[in-house]
Amino acid sequence: MIGLTGATGFVGNAIYQELVRRNIKVRCFTRSKSVTENDKNFFFLEYYNSNTNWTKALSGVDCVIHCAGISGDLKGRKKDQSKLYNEINVEATHNLASESLKLGVKRFIYLSSVKVNGEESKNDKIFKISDDVSPQTAYSMSKFNAEKKIREISKNSNLEIVVIRSPAVHKNYGTGNIAKLANLIKKGFILPLKSIKNKRSFISISNLIDFIILCIDSPNAANETFFVSDDNDISTVQLIEILAKNLNKPARLISFPPRLIKLFGYLTGTTSIINQLAGSLQVDITYTKEKMRWQPKNLSM
Repeated sequence: MIGLTGATGFVGNAIYQELVRRNIKVRCFTRSKSVTENDKNFFFLEYYNSNTNWTKALSGVDCVIHCAGISGDLKGRKKDQSKLYNEINVEATHNLASESLKLGVKRFIYLSSVKVNGEESKNDKIFKISDDVSPQTAYSMSKFNAEKKIREISKNSNLEIVVIRSPAVHKNYGTGNIAKLANLIKKGFILPLKSIKNKRSFISISNLIDFIILCIDSPNAANETFFVSDDNDISTVQLIEILAKNLNKPARLISFPPRLIKLFGYLTGTTSIINQLAGSLQVDITYTKEKMRWQPKNLSM
């Protein structure tokens, strides 16, 4: 049986639906009683943190797919961002992996982030899985620290760890900055991004799910770390043009000096978003394809 966290989120729910479609037995974990009342595949947890008791929840589970966690903007939260990320992304993950080991789970698949390697692949240097890591934000640091903790648990034990570092995931305009761009295009905004020359890796939700399911029982995945992508990197301009075409809207692009765009980001406190739009972030999935004999499907957004 598969144990799945984060099954009410964008990625987790898509994984859940595909597991059900393939008749793979799955138990999802949620803090919503209404969800458990409507779907017998969901198991109620009173809370999810470093003290969660997983004894009943993980009974009979052979593999855990861990998608739950905090990502994105934490503005408006009362607690310090790094503390929240540490509580949920690091300590709760560490507890789940520890409990998995105690309760006989054989494999633990952890959905991490490409940002463990850095926010930007500069000077045309594409990230390789053998590269040194360089987390630069509270979020990426929490994902890296979680990776370290679960690897420590797997040492000298029978629990196999699989870490998947994913770039931005897309489906129907996805979430995050892809969704924000789509919304701007829908509203007819002029985007001063035509002069940007960059490349970014993305992965479709279907390719990501396909790879995760492959990792459930493939012996080649045991204790490995993988980059994944559609293996078809595109520029921000290309992304905008694709989104505009799918929305049947014009791509209102104009040229503007990149250095002024970055200055605008600095002055308006939107440096992070601007860097994601203007910078490159590419991953090399050669190792993933060779090790797992996996090829992403050629899918358009």
